[in-house]
This record gives sequence, C-alpha cells and structure tokens, in this order.
Amino acid sequence: MPSQQLVDSGYPRLTFFVNDVGQDSLFSITVAEGDDVLETGQVLSKLADGTYTAYTGSGDTDEAVGILLNRIDPTNGNELGSMLVMGVVRSGSLFGLDANAMTDLAPHFIFV
Repeated sequence: MPSQQLVDSGYPRLTFFVNDVGQDSLFSITVAEGDDVLETGQVLSKLADGTYTAYTGSGDTDEAVGILLNRIDPTNGNELGSMLVMGVVRSGSLFGLDANAMTDLAPHFIFV
C-alpha cells in the first residue's frame, strides 16, 4: 500500500518577483506603524502623510501604488523598506491583491 504521508519537496515557495525593468523600479519608502507584520509581496497604498501601508481596498481613496519587496515589522514604529513600482510579478504570490489593485497596478506591472 502506498504511503499517504506528505513529503516536503525541498523547493522554496515561489517569490512574487519575476523581473524588473531597470534601476527606477525600486523606491525606498517608510512603512507606517501598524499592528501587523507585512510580508514580502504585500500590495501597498500611500497615506496622506507620505508613508505607506498595506492596501485594503476599502474606501474610494485606497489605491494600490506598489509591492513591498522585503518583509517589514512596523509594530514598534515606522520602518524603512523597498517598494517595487514596475516589473513582472506572479499574481498568485502577492498579498492583498484584488481586482481593483490589479487595475491600479496594471499600467506598470505585468501579472503572470
């Protein structure tokens, strides 16, 4: 009888990032203090004070502007990070991506 045990393949989870389009693809940003850790691949929106936070898709003013390139823990205050603003990305590996976010990001991103 064959084994039904799951086996770890040893392959890492696919990253969201496939390819950028040059030097201007990354911005240094300040992620606003918040209650949650933001994972690599989190879709971001910009707040009125110029800091960034996780895109939620709620309200008319929440617009997706980029994708977080590195994991950030803003639970103890604002944190510096990097945001991808254009390139080729795996849509299935992004956090917070919905139809409205795809529309907001479509001019600068190719989703695969």
